[in-house]
Amino acid sequence: VASSFVMIAAIFLALIGIFHEGTYPHQFVSLWFFIQFDIAILVYGIGLLRVKRKWGIYMLTLFIISNIVAGIVKWPSAATIEAYGIIVIDIWVIMSYLFST
Repeated sequence: VASSFVMIAAIFLALIGIFHEGTYPHQFVSLWFFIQFDIAILVYGIGLLRVKRKWGIYMLTLFIISNIVAGIVKWPSAATIEAYGIIVIDIWVIMSYLFST
């Protein structure tokens, strides 16, 4: 199920490339890219609880902490929080790779 959310996020990521910065569609698709990926991390963590409880807890912790930090920090620009979101996605990819090995 988490893969479905990642696929939807990928569509929004492609749309980010189509709509240039500064336009309303860019802001919309950028926001929804990160929302969809957050949902994917949450669902993946919940799914892992049944298979590998420890990894599921790690994924859910990543989801919770990343969203708390994103909500608390006063970001100087939209690009800064987007860079933070990409770092969270990178951490998720590394954790997913480690889980699969």
